[in-house]
Amino acid sequence: MRERKIRLPRYKKPKVAEIGGKETVLFTSGIMAAVIHRTPQVVRLWERAGILPETPFRNELGHRYYTREMIDVVKESVSGFATAGKVGGVLKHKDQVYASIKEGWNRLGINV
Repeated sequence: MRERKIRLPRYKKPKVAEIGGKETVLFTSGIMAAVIHRTPQVVRLWERAGILPETPFRNELGHRYYTREMIDVVKESVSGFATAGKVGGVLKHKDQVYASIKEGWNRLGINV
């Protein structure tokens, strides 16, 4: 499948933050939602439902931020359960999806 390019409004541009002494690019939950072909509401629902571990990166207003590698782990983890025509596939397998995402984030050095 061809990777499509996502155009982002100016306010959704990635942020650069210093984490662990090095500059890291952080993306909003809206950007992650676009990359995994979901809505930002679904990202918040998955976090509340225990499918998506809580991100350790939030600003003072509580906005969620993710690294590119974190987003790639989420995309890979949900892709097997989110097939076309099967609504709720991720919800039905939430423990497996959570474990997969948590393991992937831990491999990246992001403890959740």
